[in-house]
Amino acid sequence: MQNLSERIMETDNGSITIETDEDGVWLHNHNHSTHVDAIRLEETTNEVYIHWGPAIYTYEGLNFTEVLANFTALGSLGKTANFVKKNGELTRKFVLATREIVKY
Repeated sequence: MQNLSERIMETDNGSITIETDEDGVWLHNHNHSTHVDAIRLEETTNEVYIHWGPAIYTYEGLNFTEVLANFTALGSLGKTANFVKKNGELTRKFVLATREIVKY
């Protein structure tokens, strides 16, 4: 995966690194959010991966552009993650400590 661009968005509490590549967008937390470490938006599959606490959650059934627009409008990883949780379908969870995959 080749990184095509990288931008840093400064926030009141820290910053968010926004990286784009040929498949989508990474949003990385740098002391901005207390709960969300990263969000991955996959454009080709419309999947969203959220590193939330001790696990990475996979959501489907979302429109890539709507999720990106939500983040752009709000500038918040937590609010974007809650938007995804409310509007997407949780399909699996990867527990980092045990490497267990839970399918829903």
